[in-house]
Amino acid sequence: MKISKIGEPQVVGNVPPLESLIHFNGYLYYDTARDDEFGRELWRTDGTVGGGRIVKDIRIGTDHSDPRSFLIVNSALLFTVDDGIHGRELWQSDGTGAGTRLVMDINPGPAESNIQHMTVFNDMLVFSADDGVHGQELWAFKPNPSASLDGDMWLHYADE
Repeated sequence: MKISKIGEPQVVGNVPPLESLIHFNGYLYYDTARDDEFGRELWRTDGTVGGGRIVKDIRIGTDHSDPRSFLIVNSALLFTVDDGIHGRELWQSDGTGAGTRLVMDINPGPAESNIQHMTVFNDMLVFSADDGVHGQELWAFKPNPSASLDGDMWLHYADE
């Protein structure tokens, strides 16, 4: 990874190709293409040589959780990830391992909810997802900026 300050770009870390990258709370958050110890997981760097570290090994071990679709809403980093238990679902983080958690298992169990078209609208994350019963529907999530990381999730059925 190269970060350009005033002057020439400088190498600040040797990481495999990245899929996702976003600035949040003074750090760059990214996924690694493959880490021999953790697999593809959520990482962050402060931009200095050696400043990169894993935020959380979401899918424990060398299998990868493959974080994607990073967005920031109400001081929360939101993304999709497959933890190996719930399938690919919506997660949020405050930038710490302890503050990184599943928002909701929209399609309960190991099947993924097929989250698509994530965008920020009126301080909410709006996206489409499949709960396994109603097909692809419009959903909205408004994270609470408090330390508890709780938030509200709403579903709008297409027939309403």
